[in-house]
Amino acid sequence: MSFLNILLEKLRPRRGKLRRYPLHSARLPDVILQGEPEASSLQNQASEIFRRWTTLSQREQEVAALICIGFSNREIAEKLVISPDTVKTHLKNILYKFDLHRKDDLRILLIDWDLESYG
Repeated sequence: MSFLNILLEKLRPRRGKLRRYPLHSARLPDVILQGEPEASSLQNQASEIFRRWTTLSQREQEVAALICIGFSNREIAEKLVISPDTVKTHLKNILYKFDLHRKDDLRILLIDWDLESYG
């Protein structure tokens, strides 16, 4: 299991309530850091997430931002004037580049990013 997946698992909502732990905060709660020595450097975490963001194409960044804002695949397709299948392909590539498996994981990972300008 990759570092990002471990972090996301610990941030995943419990009983439908999203726990907000900004990646840029002074330090993540100890429950996230337990047993994960590589998780101790928040700057490294943020740098790794940003590095992965920069590997996305401009269109993938747009799709990722719209997903995080809460758009559905169909709404993204309409907004970007592309087919829903193209949105699915972009999403598959985004999740692969971030080593994630679900849209919700992407939303949690980028929860504190200001992506409203894409909307």
